Amino acid sequence: MYYQGIESIENGIDAPYYFTELNNEFPKLYDLALQEFKEDEIYNLDFYLDIIDSSATIGEYCVDNIGRRSKVITDDKVNCIFEP
Repeated sequence: MYYQGIESIENGIDAPYYFTELNNEFPKLYDLALQEFKEDEIYNLDFYLDIIDSSATIGEYCVDNIGRRSKVITDDKVNCIFEP
């Protein structure tokens, strides 16, 4: 999915779902030059990525099958947002 997103940007087409999040986090745990995971960084992540193989039993819940599940609320009364 990461490489699909990179190719999408290079070709000027829409990137896959959640590419922005993946683009921010994946290079922290995968060395693109060496083509291997940075095992010493696995426990220092800011964000966790669940990778679900669409051919697995749980694959019925992959993003491609269920779509994005963002919840958006529009409320004119909100004047600031605090991080948890």
